Amino acid sequence: MKDLELLGEEVEKNQEEVNQIDRQVNEIENARLDKVVKIAKKGLVFQRILISCKSHNCNTCNHPDKNTFSERKGVLLLEKDNGSSRGDQSKSIKRKELWLLEDGKFVTTDYIEDISYWQNAWNEANRYINENDFVIEEWDVDDIVEGVEKNLKERLVRLGERTKGQKERLEKLQGLKL
Repeated sequence: MKDLELLGEEVEKNQEEVNQIDRQVNEIENARLDKVVKIAKKGLVFQRILISCKSHNCNTCNHPDKNTFSERKGVLLLEKDNGSSRGDQSKSIKRKELWLLEDGKFVTTDYIEDISYWQNAWNEANRYINENDFVIEEWDVDDIVEGVEKNLKERLVRLGERTKGQKERLEKLQGLKL
């Protein structure tokens, strides 16, 4: 019986150590996320989240009159496949998405897109915002950081292209005689 008591004490001691380490890891990850969010808020453009769209014989939602947007603005950071399927006449895309909102909060969405291969068929995509569904343990902090970094790099490329185009335009305008 004494061996069993010692074993129980050892397990309890190890559990306390694991709990302490978990608290430290959470503190560090939360501080890291706070810093990443501050950087993202300065450098990213937050756009209204597309909630639903319909398209005709294509995979893009290019019919503005058939699109619905949320009033909330965000940046898509990560996606996880959530049971996509393919049939003979259609396919269904299902995924869980992680968004960073302009107020610095995270929110998840369920994205479902149904695509028909039939001629003249309408394809439809819907996104459902899950309020208060963000659980940090479901998402890897390193992946979140990479998602922000990817979005920042893409923004930097677009800004570089725009800067180059605007400089060329400015030079052209300055060379014109009025």
